[in-house]
Amino acid sequence: MLVTNIGRHYQEIHSTEAEVLRLNQATSKKERHSQLAKLRLLRDYHHNFKVLQLQRDLLFLVRRPTHGHTSDVRDYLPCTLCIGSIHAKDLWRHMKHCS
Repeated sequence: MLVTNIGRHYQEIHSTEAEVLRLNQATSKKERHSQLAKLRLLRDYHHNFKVLQLQRDLLFLVRRPTHGHTSDVRDYLPCTLCIGSIHAKDLWRHMKHCS
């Protein structure tokens, strides 16, 4: 199930978890946005891991595939820096700019 406002969802449903407590203690808007993005990527990584194990459902990707790339789930790999799923052929380009 996808949630539209993931920040509110974390505060209402997962308010006792350590990552969400750290998110609530963020002092600036930029820091909160950064931590929220990390939580989103972590959630996507766990979902994608289950998809690869069960060989069904859809992957959550960092970017939609460009024209000419296959839609096979085995063609996507997690970035070692942000753990977002990227097409294997585009991973080098993403790694140059990944924060």
